Amino acid sequence: MVSAPNEGFTAEERKATQERARELRTERHAKKGKADGEPDVLIRMVEMPELDRTMAGRIHTIIKTVAPELTPKTWYGMPAYIRDSNVICFFQSADTFKTCYAPLASLIPRTLRGQHLAGSICVKRANPSD
Repeated sequence: MVSAPNEGFTAEERKATQERARELRTERHAKKGKADGEPDVLIRMVEMPELDRTMAGRIHTIIKTVAPELTPKTWYGMPAYIRDSNVICFFQSADTFKTCYAPLASLIPRTLRGQHLAGSICVKRANPSD
């Protein structure tokens, strides 16, 4: 069986990369990332489908309550939370890459016998017709 040649990035991946480039330009103009990114995060949440928007809103509320030291920002167009210029976690709408899971991913490096790991929690979207 012959597979199709690799055509590079998908449309969703290109869009995420373009979003990240826009975010970096905005940070550069806002004095090295010191700008408040919460309005952008809230805008991204509003653009999500209803199920993901609800989950993202709840996660946002929990993080703001439990870890107020984290700063909300967009990261590749997704709501993310940073500390000391490092992304700690981000929420990816299942619609972003057309998946049935909406992960809350952690980028906190953990060392296990010299290996760096990142964790995530995936929430499968419920189909209203089920």
